[in-house]
Amino acid sequence: MRLCGAMSTTAWSQTRIGSWDAAMGARPITPDEPVLLVGADAWWETSGLERAMTTVGWTWMSAREVDRARWLASIRRVALVLVAGDSTFRRQAIEAVRDLAGAPLAVIADDPDEVVALISAGVDLVVPSTEP
Repeated sequence: MRLCGAMSTTAWSQTRIGSWDAAMGARPITPDEPVLLVGADAWWETSGLERAMTTVGWTWMSAREVDRARWLASIRRVALVLVAGDSTFRRQAIEAVRDLAGAPLAVIADDPDEVVALISAGVDLVVPSTEP
């Protein structure tokens, strides 16, 4: 298991404008639990996601294999499960962690025709791998 970043003690903050926001800008939202990244480590590194999460103080764990993702989701609370990979891998990962994680399940997929099937399979959010 790879757990990166410092654990936050800040709960999910509410969105509201206060004196801090006016003077210093919006406070970052940092979950108490790590994000579970399911997919090849190389993808997370090259996408810049790991660097971005580290910069804002988010922690994460990664699992390259579906079995490892299932195990991590069953023993550890997570704030979010994010899955990337080919269509077969994504479906296997969704099936494996959907009922175990107790957290939102997001999938990175570029095929617009696949979105309805992913949502029907229990995914909460589908995002593209690149910005439009």
